[in-house]
Formats: sequence, C-alpha cells, structure tokens
Amino acid sequence: MTGVAMGNNFAIVLTGGTAAYVSTWLIRETGSAVSPGFFVTVACLIGLCALLSIKRAANSTGKYEHTLRL
Repeated sequence: MTGVAMGNNFAIVLTGGTAAYVSTWLIRETGSAVSPGFFVTVACLIGLCALLSIKRAANSTGKYEHTLRL
C-alpha cells in the first residue's frame, strides 16, 4: 500500500465511518435536520485549506511537482 492510498483510506475511515454517528448526534443536540450540512461544510473547508497549502513548482527538468508550503 502506498502512502497516498494509506492517507486516502485513513481519511475515508475518519469522515465516512463517523459521518452517520456525527450526523445523528448533531440532529439530536441541535434539533435541526440541516445540522449535518454544517459537518459537511467543515469537512470541505478543511479540504480546501489542505488544497491551498500545496504549491505547484517546476523542478530543474521543467516538469511540475507539488510541494507542501508550511
């Protein structure tokens, strides 16, 4: 298993595996049926932040590679 596959599987377990429990808890705590939408919105914002932290740079051969900005 590659590092990319491991990261992908880990993300699926964290978000997909807990989504039903978190959604049920949010509805129970807030009383609003649209509260799971906030869970999805937060997950999307985290993904957007991760996407924006990746910088595309050309290496010495002229090919583009992705580097992480910290």
